[in-house]
Amino acid sequence: MGRNSEIKTIATSLRASLGYDQWVERNLASKCLCCGSTTKLQVHHITNLYHLLLGLWKLYGDRATVLDHAVTLHAEDRVEAITLCSDCHGKQHPFRGDIEDVARFGQARRRLQLSSP
Repeated sequence: MGRNSEIKTIATSLRASLGYDQWVERNLASKCLCCGSTTKLQVHHITNLYHLLLGLWKLYGDRATVLDHAVTLHAEDRVEAITLCSDCHGKQHPFRGDIEDVARFGQARRRLQLSSP
């Protein structure tokens, strides 16, 4: 299995974990930081999740250890995030057709451009 496949598998497992779910609940604000929408809100990682997992992969090289460390980082609120609506979140990941497609979105450069609501 290639590195991108491993990272995609880890990301899927991470998003299914209780620690990640609780992190999302703690970091989900009441409105989108970009447009002010109060519907279809999502949590957006400030540091791209792919890059976070890639760094851990380079450090450990083991799926179980990377997953454990990533879950711990989220559970301990050591991963920064903002709240965006699904439309604004999609604009932050323009080359990612599916929000879960970690392998592809890790290859695209993105910059978060915030506008005043």
